[in-house]
Formats: sequence, C-alpha cells, structure tokens
Amino acid sequence: MMKKYNIHKESFNQITIKRMKTLRFIGVALLAVLMSVSFSACGGDDDDNSSNPLVGTWVGLAGESGWTSNHKIIFNSNGTGSWNQWSDKSSFTDPFNYTCTETVITIDFGDGYPEQWRYSISGNVLNMGKGEKMFKLTKQ
Repeated sequence: MMKKYNIHKESFNQITIKRMKTLRFIGVALLAVLMSVSFSACGGDDDDNSSNPLVGTWVGLAGESGWTSNHKIIFNSNGTGSWNQWSDKSSFTDPFNYTCTETVITIDFGDGYPEQWRYSISGNVLNMGKGEKMFKLTKQ
C-alpha cells in the first residue's frame, strides 16, 4: 500500500507542476497582451492638438515704425509652421520650426538665430511679444 501512495504522490506532484507551469504561461501571456495594449494606447497622444493650444491659424494686424502690416501665422501640430506678412508695400512668407513652453515660443527660421517670443492665449486671442514688438492675433 505504501508504494501506491508514493506513486500517487509523485503523479500528484507532476500534475501540480504541470498546472503551475500552465498557469504561469497564461499569466505571462496575459501580461504581454496587457503591456502591448497599454503601449499602443499611448501612441495616439502625439497627434492630439488639444494639448498644444498654439496649433492653428492666427491672423491680425501689427504696426512698427509708422507702418502697419497683416500677419498670418500657422502653427502645425508637428512643430512646423509658416509666417505670412503683407502690406501694400511688400509681402513675404517664411517657414519655421517651433517649440513652446507654457509662456515662451521659440521660432527657428533656419537662419541660425532662433527667436524667443513671450505669449499668452485668452480664448481665441494670441498675444505675442518680443522686446518692443507686440502682436495680438485671432484664431481662425
């Protein structure tokens, strides 16, 4: 009788070990699935424009040294943009790259001299300033 009990105990241990291995495999598989879902869920946040209130088209008038010009500044969600300025005397469009914090926009026109502008947004109005230059632009 004692021998049967030992065989039965060995079989029981083998079955228990198999079940534990199976449960561990299922646990690891579930963990892998959960991790892949959580990584893919974070991927879409880069395209969310709500986190960057600058994204969009801003238009307005600005005057400097006795003349006034129209401005249209476009901030894209990928960190690029364009600055369009025109008056009855001239016009130009400059593409740029930008980065921003909560209060400062750094605009790089590619000339080796990035410009830092203080800014604030209230509703659909963007106020930008650099030195004595001040722009009040409205979001289109």
